[in-house]
Amino acid sequence: MNTEQRVIELEKRVTELEKRISESRTNSSATALIETNSQILKLELDKLAAKLDFVDRPQFFIGASSITSTDISGLFESESAAAVKIFEHPYQIRPNGFAPFISQQRSTIVDGMARELLFSSQGRRIIRTGEFSVLFRGDDDFLGWAMRGGGWPIPEKQLESPWQINSLVLIEATYCSVVLAKQLLQQGKPKPNMIQYVIGYKNLLWNGRGPKLLDGKADQQLQLRQRVPTDVGDCFFSVVADDEEPEARTAFRLVAEIYHLFHLVDDRIPYSKVDDSRRIIDIAQI
Repeated sequence: MNTEQRVIELEKRVTELEKRISESRTNSSATALIETNSQILKLELDKLAAKLDFVDRPQFFIGASSITSTDISGLFESESAAAVKIFEHPYQIRPNGFAPFISQQRSTIVDGMARELLFSSQGRRIIRTGEFSVLFRGDDDFLGWAMRGGGWPIPEKQLESPWQINSLVLIEATYCSVVLAKQLLQQGKPKPNMIQYVIGYKNLLWNGRGPKLLDGKADQQLQLRQRVPTDVGDCFFSVVADDEEPEARTAFRLVAEIYHLFHLVDDRIPYSKVDDSRRIIDIAQI
């Protein structure tokens, strides 16, 4: 199946799930709705992967979906609409950081229902019904930035996994993506009061071994710091937050899901602090 055929098939499946989610928001339990949201976001991410030619490559992703019904019609009303500006010029902690790119090009309307932006190492997409997804490369070009020595191609007989996760990239990209998702969904009418966020990675298995996560900050001691392994090559986690939860807390909860996969507890997560008895991402450390 070529890329165009793959995208068409995924669009059909998304359409079917959108019908189900519309019914779920009225008639189903919260658990069923969260599961349906997760299925739609997985399909949206698969669609981005096909368009970016990432299908068989390492991937890192973040997504969000409104729990309640909403309509972000501003995505299509004007090129100068707030929703479009937010989508094309997302929040960043610092210039040229690890975050959804600020676009120098205009986003594209797709099928009258979505806007998307595609780059070489990442892409993002928002559906007017409140489903947002951003997909990054999960290899040395993004998630594993500056982590691995050695050149390309990687020898097939290499036993050690070449895939490594840079803690700064993971945390900064997650925080910025959460801010972007929340800002976009808050443009919906009615404004969502509960949002489901997802995080995960895909295709990071190498000869039966998963990636390694940098234990500590990605600072001048990066090459000396321990890398913690896992046998998990694919993961998908979900958290739900109300509209009053700070983005720094939501982002920490998402990142913590990844760290727990590597058997690391919350106080081992860098670029974080305890605030009002809850641990959050501390952007002042980034």
